[in-house]
Amino acid sequence: MEIKYVWCVKTHIVSDYETITDEVRLFNSLENAVRFFGEVVDEERRLATENEWVIEYDDKYNFEAYEEGYYAKNHSCISLFEIPIE
Repeated sequence: MEIKYVWCVKTHIVSDYETITDEVRLFNSLENAVRFFGEVVDEERRLATENEWVIEYDDKYNFEAYEEGYYAKNHSCISLFEIPIE
């Protein structure tokens, strides 16, 4: 039996202790998932740079940035991964 996959982009963004986004989006094509991931990461990278946040991860599957010493108050986490479906 062939295993099929969906691709998931999980986004968790907190600003001033308030959850702005806590979202899971599923895609049936890697291309669409990568495009969406890139759009979200580009915006969060721009904001993190403007606010002088620490960028902990920034690769093709993960982005994480936070205000140094205040992770719980301000952070952005975006990840891209595949999930097998039956």
